[in-house]
Amino acid sequence: MAHLSQVIAVEKDAKEKAAALFSGIARSYTPKDEDGEQLPPESTRMRFTVKQVVTLIQESFTTLFDVIATKDWSNCLAQADITVDGKVLLAKVPNACLCEEVADARCCRDVGI
Repeated sequence: MAHLSQVIAVEKDAKEKAAALFSGIARSYTPKDEDGEQLPPESTRMRFTVKQVVTLIQESFTTLFDVIATKDWSNCLAQADITVDGKVLLAKVPNACLCEEVADARCCRDVGI
């Protein structure tokens, strides 16, 4: 299994590749009034056939879902006890909760609470 840091590193790239499959645009401009500036229409066509898009989507989303599932599973497995002065206040707290609590604690410390 990959380390969580490796998974996080490839997550953004996987999301960007999946989003790029849907880029395409067609715009036409109409002046607000008769004397308004005339602008030419612009368009960018998608560069794939339907079969290519389906294949690319399958590959991209398979990678994306695999990365996200691996990260989420790792976060479920990562647990720790919250201990103060040798006393366990909370046992086996999931990583996602710990990260949020640490961020809140840093925020409170930074503002003097």
